Amino acid sequence: MPNSVPIESKQTMRVLVSGPDGANTMFITTGLASALNARVMDTDATTPASNPNYSILLDEPRLNPGQFRGATATVGLAFFNFDENPLPVGAGKGASIGIVSVGAALDNETGLVKLQFQLHVGAARADVELSRISFQVITLAAL
Repeated sequence: MPNSVPIESKQTMRVLVSGPDGANTMFITTGLASALNARVMDTDATTPASNPNYSILLDEPRLNPGQFRGATATVGLAFFNFDENPLPVGAGKGASIGIVSVGAALDNETGLVKLQFQLHVGAARADVELSRISFQVITLAAL
């Protein structure tokens, strides 16, 4: 089950458009998601990577049945921390942080758009934490 995370600095712009399938309104929503707790601590290069899933239910637009036409989303790395383990001396150390997948779709129960994404955090003899991402969701609707 995806983790739900708090949103900060959310902004939504509503733009009138002439789009496909009768779409006449585009919503552009940007913001930050924090408190991700995507962390891997490894001391001996044996800890497996973490690939957590997250879900954000945007509070706007709220669409009635039949109004949703489509949505696209992007996610970017906004804040991460890397601390290497100094022991053993001379041993290889490293980290891998990335975005595995991103998507946005209508949540039929609420009429809200849901942003879903999966992250990757890996470490070798290090402590790696990804705590914040930025996002943008573009939604087309026929209002």
